[in-house]
Amino acid sequence: MLSLASCEKDDEDMPGQLSAKVDNVAWQADGSILAVIDNRNGDNLLIIFAKDNKNEEIIITAKDVTGTGTYTDATDPSRNHGQYTINPNKYWYSLFLNSFSVTITKFDQTAKKISGTFRFQAEAAHDNSIKSITDGVFTNVSFDTY
Repeated sequence: MLSLASCEKDDEDMPGQLSAKVDNVAWQADGSILAVIDNRNGDNLLIIFAKDNKNEEIIITAKDVTGTGTYTDATDPSRNHGQYTINPNKYWYSLFLNSFSVTITKFDQTAKKISGTFRFQAEAAHDNSIKSITDGVFTNVSFDTY
């Protein structure tokens, strides 16, 4: 009798990951990734928060997320936007730059996992500098719903 077993894990068992390039430099969340879909106001607001080991953060926000699709700041820049933060007090926001896009490629409400891609340019309030966030990918990120 011959028995075969695989060491590969099912994608659903893999921990969530998020990575991007910040001004063409690789950025990787260190496992600190939180996501929620908040429907308390009836707008299915997706918020993904990711942090790296240098205390830098990427936050992605998209309105009316109910499944796969692309969400841009062209529809609602106050609710569809990205943020890049170097703590404790440097923030870049994509508001009103018409550059934010997040594409949800996997939306599993049963397993509560979400995957997709994102990009945005963000401007700093403290000095008007621009950060370019490109090649963003999030995979199997667990989310809660409210």
